[in-house]
Amino acid sequence: MPTRRDIFVKNGIYHIFNRTIDKRAIFIDRGNAQPFLETLYYYRSKKADISFSHFKQLKSKIQAIKMATLAYKKHFIVDILSYCLMPTHFHLLIKQIGDEKNGIRIFMGNVINSFTRYFNRKMKRKGPLFLPRFQSRLIISDEQLLHVSRYQHLNPYSSRLIKKISNLGSYPWSSYVYFVEDKTSFLVNTRPILSLLGNDKKKYRAFVNDQADYQRSLEDLKYIGKWEFD
Repeated sequence: MPTRRDIFVKNGIYHIFNRTIDKRAIFIDRGNAQPFLETLYYYRSKKADISFSHFKQLKSKIQAIKMATLAYKKHFIVDILSYCLMPTHFHLLIKQIGDEKNGIRIFMGNVINSFTRYFNRKMKRKGPLFLPRFQSRLIISDEQLLHVSRYQHLNPYSSRLIKKISNLGSYPWSSYVYFVEDKTSFLVNTRPILSLLGNDKKKYRAFVNDQADYQRSLEDLKYIGKWEFD
């Protein structure tokens, strides 16, 4: 991954975005989306001391033991606050934690490299899959954190992958369902965002629904207009 100018700071929260290098639609079914989410879970921990592909080759009992270790937050490099996988790109809200310097850079490098190797083996192709530099924006306020999470979660609706806003929770490759229903995720930590609305999931649903049609109507979102690609 090319050298980056941005510095990721401890306890900083960032909106991370990247897309496939040729706008190839890859996150369209479980075959690719689920392995990508699994790599997010795996490399979130500094205890991920072997490659994910080697981990998958371990005996099931050994995998289970290691997975239990990976679940301890004290070993986390980052905390994933929300996510949404779209056919050609992904959005993440990530908090850098622990004492790792530039942990987000390490985390994203591991995830992108690991998933690219998986995809290339599967599709019998070579070369990079994503743009060489993922985009990042520091979240500077609670209000921005709420609004960016809403933007991410509305992507399937605003792009018309989901026709009705009432069906947004059925989109399988987003963390939205964990914010509005009584479900627990082992990947995403909903507390930092939900706490801004009194931990009320009904309020979060209303907060997202309130801007659904407006976001869908925009041709060029101002926030996304700031992304620059090499």
